[in-house]
Amino acid sequence: MQRGLATPVSGTAARWPLLAPLSVWVPVYLTRVLLEHYSLHTNANDLSVFDYALWSSLRGEAMFVPFYGHSLLANHAMPTLWALLPAYALFESPTALLVLQLCFVAAAATLLWRIAAGRVPDLAVAALVAAFLFSRGSHGAIMSMFYIESLEPLLVFAMVLAAARKRWPLYWVAVVLALGCKEDMPIYIGAFSLVLAVTSGHRRVAATTAAAAIVWFVVGLLVVMPAARDGAPADESPLDVEHPVLELNYGTSDLGEIAAAMMGRIASWRTPERIFNLSAGVLFTCFAAPVWLLPAAAGLLVNLTALPGTQLADVTGHYVFPILPWVFLAGLGGFGVIHARWPRRIPLVAGLLLLVVVADWPGWRRLGAIPVDEIAEAARVRAQLDVVPDDAAVLAQTNLIPHLPQRMEMWAAGGTVFGTPEYVVLTTLGDTWPLDRGQVEAAIDRYRADPRYEVVFDGPLFAFRLRSAAGGAGESP
Repeated sequence: MQRGLATPVSGTAARWPLLAPLSVWVPVYLTRVLLEHYSLHTNANDLSVFDYALWSSLRGEAMFVPFYGHSLLANHAMPTLWALLPAYALFESPTALLVLQLCFVAAAATLLWRIAAGRVPDLAVAALVAAFLFSRGSHGAIMSMFYIESLEPLLVFAMVLAAARKRWPLYWVAVVLALGCKEDMPIYIGAFSLVLAVTSGHRRVAATTAAAAIVWFVVGLLVVMPAARDGAPADESPLDVEHPVLELNYGTSDLGEIAAAMMGRIASWRTPERIFNLSAGVLFTCFAAPVWLLPAAAGLLVNLTALPGTQLADVTGHYVFPILPWVFLAGLGGFGVIHARWPRRIPLVAGLLLLVVVADWPGWRRLGAIPVDEIAEAARVRAQLDVVPDDAAVLAQTNLIPHLPQRMEMWAAGGTVFGTPEYVVLTTLGDTWPLDRGQVEAAIDRYRADPRYEVVFDGPLFAFRLRSAAGGAGESP
């Protein structure tokens, strides 16, 4: 596994290139994530989706999400989520998922250090690890809060390290788990099989890896997801399209139409901008080892074909997770090329990368962005949520759902309601997506005027309780 990566320069594995960046990253990101979560700034819709998918799975309902009205498997083929059940069962908390995501990223940084250590000088290793943890792309992915995709860099690095050391059982565990993270991972793993064939003599392993990727792509997209959709009760699920993932991201499920739109979307002026942003995370050193960019390029092709304006097409947030490891593996290869040809320039390039990472860190703009009084108000909201009984049917704003005990009758503001909520809880604090502040205020006024409901709290949590059991299914605010 040497071609394209750095050739080992020593057998050493100094720990400071890992521990120095981690000692800063862990307290900073742990504080940031928990502060944003408890001040109601969590992008809590997707966090709650994964939380409920795990919570319901522990109760025999395979990834059922109450406010979807169906299993998460109908939207995404991600059985690897079930691998988290033992850890999740200890806490059954969305906060635990946030911490778990940070653990995944820290573990991925550790494996990157393990791959790089001894192959390039320690300063270059430290710069790569710091860039992986703090660069703009990584920051956006990490602060997207919890996604099972956060496990992908760890699994990719595990695959590469296991293949390099010929630890095939570990390799195949990593491959299977990586494929099961999401239905698009076969594209990255399939492209990696070509890299494996080119950079090593393990052609049989490469061929088997490609076959596994193809089989899972077909099974996940054409068997698992349709079966989950077919199993959803027609009167309890809003699924009304054949392929929700394609419809949402590409505007159509017709592969011919997607292919026809491909060249026009990829030829957009935004394509070089996205490539620039991703490669800037390793100071463009990745282009010196282009073979390791093949999986990233395959994934980018899928991303850039999506509808303009979507997170997938913009390659932001959690959509960066499957691309990051390949960019950093290529960056490591690039540093190896620099070290082999111009060894005296390594301190300059590594120092410049560290300087860019520090200067460009998006977190600087968020320091102190959440006022102290807003944190106190959010604490009041969370305390007021105690008024909601654990067994009540609830319609809640998305950033409030993670702060309520899980239940099967939980619906999200801005989505479909499969029944009549006994409690409605809203707030103008924090991240109110998918509603804007004006829509939240309009919904509050509507429930104040609704004779079926009585006001329990009128700020900062706006809580309404059903006066009777009358009512039927309807739409949320």
